[in-house]
Amino acid sequence: MLQGVAFPLVDAHIGAVSARSLALRAAWFLDHEPDAESHLPAAALVYAHDVAVRGTNVSAHVQGGLGFTNEAPTTPYFLRAHGWALAGGDLRAERRHIVESELAARRAARALEPHPAVAAH
Repeated sequence: MLQGVAFPLVDAHIGAVSARSLALRAAWFLDHEPDAESHLPAAALVYAHDVAVRGTNVSAHVQGGLGFTNEAPTTPYFLRAHGWALAGGDLRAERRHIVESELAARRAARALEPHPAVAAH
């Protein structure tokens, strides 16, 4: 029974720590090398939103039936987690930007590799 409660809470904590780390990395790149990793701010926003929603869902379930009432302490966090998506912009557009950036980086890396037919000679 304890594992059924502890493991999801630990997963939520690890997600929150990872989201913070990604946000700090994105901030560092924006400050020092803004063109190097342009997809990181979008990735940090999307990941933080996903982790916040998962974390508040887990905390509500751990509390049992009290989880989604106005008296529950997790309710404001749940509402904020869903509100960040509205304040941060369109998360689907951010996800699209991340995928397009990754695909462009892979295409650029592939363009630098020698063609197999040329390398064989």
